[in-house]
Amino acid sequence: MLNLVLGAIDSETTIEFFPEVPGFSTLYPTAKRLELAAIVGRARCADVWMADPKLALLLLPLYPWGRRVLRGIIQRVLSSGEAFPCTVRTVSSMIRALKTPGIDLLKVDMEGAEIDVLAGIEDEHWSTIRMISMEVAPANLDHFIRHRLCNDG
Repeated sequence: MLNLVLGAIDSETTIEFFPEVPGFSTLYPTAKRLELAAIVGRARCADVWMADPKLALLLLPLYPWGRRVLRGIIQRVLSSGEAFPCTVRTVSSMIRALKTPGIDLLKVDMEGAEIDVLAGIEDEHWSTIRMISMEVAPANLDHFIRHRLCNDG
């Protein structure tokens, strides 16, 4: 098993791992907490209904207390976070290390560190990547847009 993440530069760091919800694990736990607080602050029955009507019906009795319940669940999950050391490598350093001639699909879902992954692709390797599928965390959307505008001239 490798304790390895992709990022902007080759380095060492820690990742916050949330055992109850591994998908929340991130290099940027403060940003993740702010993102989840914003979700709790604007959670409405209609939002859950649009995402999953069956779940909305099951949760309907909780709605007078919905934010309080949701806030408690998220606080419990986030308080269970554990910091793990990990190595950061760039996409370009991995291409070189693995002697990869090309990447058909680079899927990036890094819970707030997507921009770091793109920053770790050197000019010479962009042409070797056929497609990129990525999520951009809401907290990083402005940064992503500024990064693309600045780099596109």
